[in-house]
Amino acid sequence: MSSFQEGVRLWDINSHQCLHVLQEHGFWVRGVAFDPQGTKVASGSVMEQIVKLWDVQSGKCLTTWQQLNHVVRAIAFSPDGKTLATGSDDNLVRLLDIHTGKCIKTIPGHNGRVWSVVFSPDNQILASGSADQTVKLWNIETGELLLTLPEQNRRVRSITFSSDSKTLISGSDDQSVRLWDIPKGESLKTINGYTQRVWSVAFSPDGKTLVSGGDDRVVRLWDIETGNCKILDRHIKRIQSVAFHPQGTKIASAGNDGQIRLWDLATGKCSILPERDRDWIWLVAFYEEGRKLISVGSDGGIKLWDMNTNSCLQTLKDYPEWLWSVAVSPDNKNLAIASDGKLLQTWNMETGELTDIGEHQDKLRQVAWSSNGKIIASASDDLTVKLWNVSTGECLHTLAAYTKQIRAMEFSPDSNLIVAGGDDCTIKLWDVSSGRLWQTLTGHENTIRSVAFSGDGSMVASGSEDETIRLWNTQTGSCITTLKAKRLYEG
Repeated sequence: MSSFQEGVRLWDINSHQCLHVLQEHGFWVRGVAFDPQGTKVASGSVMEQIVKLWDVQSGKCLTTWQQLNHVVRAIAFSPDGKTLATGSDDNLVRLLDIHTGKCIKTIPGHNGRVWSVVFSPDNQILASGSADQTVKLWNIETGELLLTLPEQNRRVRSITFSSDSKTLISGSDDQSVRLWDIPKGESLKTINGYTQRVWSVAFSPDGKTLVSGGDDRVVRLWDIETGNCKILDRHIKRIQSVAFHPQGTKIASAGNDGQIRLWDLATGKCSILPERDRDWIWLVAFYEEGRKLISVGSDGGIKLWDMNTNSCLQTLKDYPEWLWSVAVSPDNKNLAIASDGKLLQTWNMETGELTDIGEHQDKLRQVAWSSNGKIIASASDDLTVKLWNVSTGECLHTLAAYTKQIRAMEFSPDSNLIVAGGDDCTIKLWDVSSGRLWQTLTGHENTIRSVAFSGDGSMVASGSEDETIRLWNTQTGSCITTLKAKRLYEG
């Protein structure tokens, strides 16, 4: 598994193929975790302040946790797969219920952003590492602080438990790795050897070896008992993530050079997955008993890789340009994509296939799919809306009555009308069959950001930067009512 801007990639470790690209995030993904069964993936975004839960098999987003208030830096599943822990820039650790989608507990205590979280294998303790230079151990049931492991000297970037839950390893910006005796709360060993910060650490399945990576671009294998270090090789740039194969036979590493490297520990040979990311890869992790790999990077997608064939099984929105809008087909199999490019495309979510539909004279801003699945509408900075036949790619109509950018668009439930609004403060209703302008709705005093039809198509609601919501009669074009929230101290 690896992370990157706006998405996560899943990889097959045997084939080195990308299985899925999970990409509904609008900004960089900094935290990703598999559930214990390997059937779900959670991902946390930097600027969106949200966490998403994905189905590994289909690549579909199952749940989105919003209103987390701050950047999510770390994510971890509990051993029973029922709870998700997050660490964020508001110095808090949160516990989220996977089944209900509710936040079970908010745990304060750190004095700096939380960079890492991990559950003990016995599901009794949650550990968190922070910029306040401490590792804290929490009782999962009560949220009570059990122990603070101090003297890290710099922020703690990565933590992990041994398989028996008795030992914890922490990697810090002070260029060291520390081993802690959990029952005693004592430091067992400090392993130095880095010239720069440690970004990721992972235990081998037997608990005897540690792999680490960091700013100095080197993948290191550490003997836990002796503290001896074996250097595998260097990446071109910083290593962001390392992972042990569940059988202990391989290591995956990835970082800012956009490469995912697989290390065979028996032979020492290194292989590089064929599809190099254009930007950083935040995270890699094995799943399905090591047969597959997921990756998350900074170039806009989540990928699942088949390790038998080294190929990407599916790429979800691994798109070369900034995405402004997408629309799902009624059968939930395809997406229409509006990007900084001029070309309208559809993307098959099952096969990953992109199909060219048609082209505008300027970048796309909005797309909408008719409820009957036959027509896609696209709005562009060329100030037109085009209606396309999905099957043939034929442009049925060009709607050209706009003077400024179009910000919102939607088909009526019966697919007979389309509504669009934008920077000119007007809303236009068009007849889809003839391409004729049906109504122009005026009254807003600023940009229209959102439009929506009522279920029966008799009304359109519009939301504007003028701080109002208006309801319109689609037959007469009259404004039925204006909704405006009261400002502080008003009425």
